[in-house]
Amino acid sequence: MISFGSETSGGIRKVVAYHNHAIATGEGIRFKSARTRGGFVEDVLIRDLRMENVSMPFTFTLNWDPSYSYPALPSGMQDIPLYWRVLTTTVMPPERGLCEFRNITIEDVRVVGAARVFSAVGLREKPITNVKWINVTASAYEAGLIEFARNWTMKNVTLHTTDDQPLTITDCKNVAMPRIIRMRQARLGRFK
Repeated sequence: MISFGSETSGGIRKVVAYHNHAIATGEGIRFKSARTRGGFVEDVLIRDLRMENVSMPFTFTLNWDPSYSYPALPSGMQDIPLYWRVLTTTVMPPERGLCEFRNITIEDVRVVGAARVFSAVGLREKPITNVKWINVTASAYEAGLIEFARNWTMKNVTLHTTDDQPLTITDCKNVAMPRIIRMRQARLGRFK
């Protein structure tokens, strides 16, 4: 439905997205960057969303697709275009290549028929910070995971899951837990 990145070097800020509806897409809201992109994604408001049979409604990854994001030139190659050299030059110092995701609000969302609600993996060096979840209801097979995040709030967030497992939160600081309700498989894909 909506993707931020993977090219973040110039920064992405002050984005408002609202009143969107996704049906049977692989991902819903996707934030992505790589260790070589740098930049930031900040001050984002996403609201009034509906997702039906969207496998992964909320994805954050700061190490997106390593085989694509960290290319190398084949040995022995000659007449290499300048832009290929730029794309394959190692970012120095390495911390200059890290993107920062911060100050994101996602509110008034209904999700049905998902596989995993959250798939959020920041970086130890740059956790995903200050994400607010407000009025979110989702039905899915599993709640998912949040890793390397800080200061996430969840106000009126309910996940209806069938796998009977909690949301996995690791290497995080001050990340709230949503309400999780076990449901029968038959109710997974229907709006109430």
